[in-house]
Amino acid sequence: MERIEMETSESEMQASSATVQAQREWEADPTVWQRLEEPTPFGDVSVDRMGPYADPEYLAEFPTVAEALMELSSFEGMTEEFGRYLRAMVLSRQAQAAPGRVEPVDRVQFEELSARAQLEGAERLEAMVNEVFAWMEAQGMDPGRNEPPTLVSQELREMMLTMRS
Repeated sequence: MERIEMETSESEMQASSATVQAQREWEADPTVWQRLEEPTPFGDVSVDRMGPYADPEYLAEFPTVAEALMELSSFEGMTEEFGRYLRAMVLSRQAQAAPGRVEPVDRVQFEELSARAQLEGAERLEAMVNEVFAWMEAQGMDPGRNEPPTLVSQELREMMLTMRS
């Protein structure tokens, strides 16, 4: 009986070790957002539906900054698939605590930031938009338009920098 218990605990330890290794690799991989159909090693169905955002009702009530962008008129014509990849990038980079991430990812919390902090976040989002757009085109996918939408104009940038933070 002890031998069976020992074998079980050893196999459980190996499985646990493999899971930890997969999680570490995922956390270090800047391209995880590109694999929408793969579950994460943390038990999420997809990288664009991580944590509480796996629940469509939660996402509807507490949209991410990616959803906020997709509602802007400058994003008109962008595909739903582009929006999913953008949300995947926003969520995965936040989960990885990656440089260049946007925090907070919740739309309402983002809107409560100072003008300067919103501008910094918007510039990071714009870099993400450009990265997703370029990657989709390189893969032969259709992001919905011929060029990425502009998020922050020079005029808006200057106005936000002069606002009191």
